[in-house]
Amino acid sequence: MTDQLTDTEGRYLFIKGSILDTQYTFASIYLPNTNQHKCLARILKKLSLFTAGTLILAGDLNVYLDPKWDTSKRSSSIPSSTLRHIRRSLDAMRLVDVLHTFNAGTRDFSYYSTVHDSYSRLDYLFVQQHQLQLISDANIGIRSWSDHSPVWMLMKSPLAHPKERSRRLNITLLDDKDFTAEISTHLTNYFQDNFGAEEIPDTTVWEAHKAVVRGLLISKATALKKAASSEITDLIERLRHLDSFSDATPTDLELTEATQLRRRLNAIPNDKLHLDAAKAKCMFALRENKTGRLLATLLRQRRQTDYISKIRLHSGLCTPHPDEITNAFASYYQKLYD
Repeated sequence: MTDQLTDTEGRYLFIKGSILDTQYTFASIYLPNTNQHKCLARILKKLSLFTAGTLILAGDLNVYLDPKWDTSKRSSSIPSSTLRHIRRSLDAMRLVDVLHTFNAGTRDFSYYSTVHDSYSRLDYLFVQQHQLQLISDANIGIRSWSDHSPVWMLMKSPLAHPKERSRRLNITLLDDKDFTAEISTHLTNYFQDNFGAEEIPDTTVWEAHKAVVRGLLISKATALKKAASSEITDLIERLRHLDSFSDATPTDLELTEATQLRRRLNAIPNDKLHLDAAKAKCMFALRENKTGRLLATLLRQRRQTDYISKIRLHSGLCTPHPDEITNAFASYYQKLYD
């Protein structure tokens, strides 16, 4: 555990730490019987500043997010405006109801009220939508000594399926006329040596030439990366050597040399910045630290407009699961263009 945050009134407990070098944030909340939406908004605001890594939120909300499914009487005395505010707060952090996602179409309850003689689901588990793929199952357990039933979910580590490293083309290599000429020469020689050979099919020769080009590009990019790293080390050593003359005032020649070395040292990160900008086709990257509010505003608006919290399937059920949302769009456009 690296950090924790508690509420003096016992409304929330946040714990942050790491498991196998993967950061997790566990949050437990307990909302009051009234003004649940206001309390939840305040808690989630604090949680958004505290969260690091994978977020797991659980707790007793003292409110039914969907009275049709979360109560035995299919109704609620809580104003609909309160429910809308709660959903809006959850959507702002892209939090998804895990139990409902994995048990869509099933009505199950975690609490029994003897006063109202009704069953309800007040206990919830939430994860952020992009982390939903880590959940394999979720359900409501058997109530024992508590008046609430336990809720549980099975979660796998994001390290269970590590992503394979993928290489991307360093497009600045194509601006090097000498190197492009070298590639052309290699390809010409390759096809001359292999096309028409009886023991090698032409299709194999054609497919294999991609590996030849890829090998040339990787070799060149690796050599340039090593050269840049070596240059940085050399520049730093030369600057350290110039700065070590503390027993005398530096001459104009030494000052000029030091200025040139620092200028070149600052230019190397700029070269990488231009490469990243070319990869992303992003004009803002070229502005370095002068992005200001414009980029922040655009990115904030894009996150809000691109987020799809849930979608209604042909069965009539709504689902927040990313895979099902993707499949629904794929099915729609496939039928549209067939």
